Amino acid sequence: MENYRGEPTTHEVLKRVVSKYPNDQKRLTAVTISFDNTGVVSGEFGMADAICRKKAAMEPWLTDQRPEVRSFAETYMRQADLRIADEQRRAETRKALREFEYDNGDDSKDEEHKGGDGGEAGHDDGNDGP
Repeated sequence: MENYRGEPTTHEVLKRVVSKYPNDQKRLTAVTISFDNTGVVSGEFGMADAICRKKAAMEPWLTDQRPEVRSFAETYMRQADLRIADEQRRAETRKALREFEYDNGDDSKDEEHKGGDGGEAGHDDGNDGP
């Protein structure tokens, strides 16, 4: 199951596994992994966006006639919300750090362009010699 990428064509098979083995954590984890497979993501918020798409794809499971499938979906949705929030925080932190480093990097470049090297060039040490 873990080799599937959570395509909609596999959802019915995954639901049947959940329905047949509702207390088998190993199988339920395999279903989650299969469902979560996204392939490559890109962009600052790529992973958060991918989880949002997976969450949207899980919504029909909430109305499935099988209570085990509905329960699985409810748990998945709660966990997806937490993962989305976590990924958004991480992306925002990475972005803020990158902007901070970029801004600080520009300050040192500005000093170099102005002729300032941070050293003591031109400093009067009180020595009147040549």
